[in-house]
Amino acid sequence: MNSIFIFSVLIALVVCNNIPLGPTPPMPSESTDIEVSHVYSVPFPEEVAVDPTGTYFLTGGNDGYLYKVDLETKEKEEILTPKDFNPAFFAEWDDAVVRQYCSGDPQKLTDKEPICGRVLGIKFVGNKKKKVLLANAYFGIFKLTLHRNFAKLKTVVSKQGSFINDVVSVGKYIFYTDTHSFKQRNQLPYVVMDLDAPKGRFYAYNKYTEKTTLLADDLYFANGIALSSDHKKIYISETTGSRIRIFNIKKMKMLKNFLVSDLPILTDNIIVTKNKKLLVPGYWRHEELDNILKDESQLQELLNGEPSSYLIKFQSWIRPVGTILVVDEETGEIEQTIFDNTGKFLLVSSVHQLDNGEFLCGSIMVPKAVRFKLKD
Repeated sequence: MNSIFIFSVLIALVVCNNIPLGPTPPMPSESTDIEVSHVYSVPFPEEVAVDPTGTYFLTGGNDGYLYKVDLETKEKEEILTPKDFNPAFFAEWDDAVVRQYCSGDPQKLTDKEPICGRVLGIKFVGNKKKKVLLANAYFGIFKLTLHRNFAKLKTVVSKQGSFINDVVSVGKYIFYTDTHSFKQRNQLPYVVMDLDAPKGRFYAYNKYTEKTTLLADDLYFANGIALSSDHKKIYISETTGSRIRIFNIKKMKMLKNFLVSDLPILTDNIIVTKNKKLLVPGYWRHEELDNILKDESQLQELLNGEPSSYLIKFQSWIRPVGTILVVDEETGEIEQTIFDNTGKFLLVSSVHQLDNGEFLCGSIMVPKAVRFKLKD
């Protein structure tokens, strides 16, 4: 996620129709008292998925690689490379050449993303939790089997040319989100500034019949998904809608009501904890920007201008803060806002709570993952 993308997402809050957003909520004046215990060097980790034993986490970098990182030693290992996801292109390339091609300036890597790929969704599945479902934004859904000395990758759903975002497995189905019906992740400004929105979709893949069913096609930037505590529902994050949708698995139907809506942040990946709480990371909305975007003439003038001109304005609107909402799964009430404006954790795109109560955060805007605990 680059600066143009976040700015475009904010614009989409107004451009998209029928999103009942209220007044921009004030940003907290004080940071939550936290203590950072670990900082992991990872190239812009979109999602962090901790293994069931709490030993390591998996994350996809902006270079197309999948990394395994030890939670205590911080040792980083490459589990998969762009060659694994796109063998047709990289078949004759040496590993060192692939690494050079898919590394470098994040801004320049955007054009290479459709070739190098980008792992966004990561979910451990199965009884022994040695299998992992991966959602690659450009190539589809994959199943990774982790062995002691090697990893085996299998294509589950091939979705060339789409924007696959997140995935979850329930019974005979694999559910996943497709952020936009025909635009890709490296076209993010055009995805979120789409006057014909919503274009986000939600699918179910039957493992036995190998058939894919479209379940919803009216989502505002379909993003992270999470299985409910009772395994009867799936929660879906709508980033530009600032809300969480509910899908009933038994009825195979999207419910009309929301778990929570009109949130103070643009929601990203979500996760359900063992104590039935939803952890919702995201990006705090800005009052000045909201007010400007509500004026159609100013908005149109802004969109018609050169990207460099509105990026300068954007830099004054988007602030380097971190936000995680703790939402009660049963009531949809926000129980706690974990907020930081001191730089300890920034622009959180994913979060996981460890068994000891600590939080592990990934950020698509910062080349690191951060682990911290709340002080008493």
